[in-house]
Amino acid sequence: MSDNQKTKNNNTLFISLIAILFAIIGGLIFMLNSKTGKIDELNQTVETQTVKVESKTKELEALTADFERIKEEREKLGLNNDSLIAQITQLKEYVAQVKKTGIINSQKRKELESMVSRLRQDLVTKEKEVADLKVKNDSLNQDVAQLSELTKAQSDSLVKTQTSRKNLEGKLAYASVLKAQSVKITILKENGKELDKEEYRSAQISTVKLEFILSDNKAAEKGSKDFYLRMITPSGSSFFDELNGGGKMTLADGTASDYTMKKSEMFANQGEKITFMLQKGFNYQSGTYRFEIYCEGYNIGSGVLKVK
Repeated sequence: MSDNQKTKNNNTLFISLIAILFAIIGGLIFMLNSKTGKIDELNQTVETQTVKVESKTKELEALTADFERIKEEREKLGLNNDSLIAQITQLKEYVAQVKKTGIINSQKRKELESMVSRLRQDLVTKEKEVADLKVKNDSLNQDVAQLSELTKAQSDSLVKTQTSRKNLEGKLAYASVLKAQSVKITILKENGKELDKEEYRSAQISTVKLEFILSDNKAAEKGSKDFYLRMITPSGSSFFDELNGGGKMTLADGTASDYTMKKSEMFANQGEKITFMLQKGFNYQSGTYRFEIYCEGYNIGSGVLKVK
């Protein structure tokens, strides 16, 4: 074989080796590109899966917040929240589990989508229930307010009626008070002689006689009446002696007062004359003695005795 022929064969072999090498390199590049594509596709799948997990997690958290709101509104309305609290607890546990694993497989995805759909329907039902109860509650509050206003109006009216009745009763009670007219005070000496003067000496007085006539009063109740005589000395004190018939009487305002004498007489609204005979219980000092007459707690008349 000639040298040219050898050279030609060597060149052919070199070219073949070069071609094989390029083929191998091309195959390697193709395989590398194929694996890179798969890696990119895998990364894209992971990213998509992560986005889906975050989206579903946020959706579940939003549902949890809605259920928490419904729970608070139901509590304000006084409703039982046992089942709702259980749902909220389950939701929170599920969200925590999804966040921890970061993966939702096809089965979990179906369960999650079913849960979300069911919870949304339940949420709509509970919101409608709360809305209906709010309407009823507002209506009830309005009825209570109207009833309260009506009750207050009736109460005010009753108070006015009672006040008017009380005033009327007070007027009737006052109108029924007897009046002592023609009050006359004289004295009896020790020999029984009666003196009727403007002023008396202390030595002349043995008995003080006080008489009066009951004025006409158709409003007064007929029957036995207690009459009290109260003598006030010139010093301003009441003459009070239990041994001589004195005691304590209750006035119309509820206070207590001393009285000097007491007697009971029948009242028939026929101008009855009432007489008190006050025996001498002490030496009369000079000055003016005031005699007040009481019946049923009211002062019905008075007179004076002057001693020189």
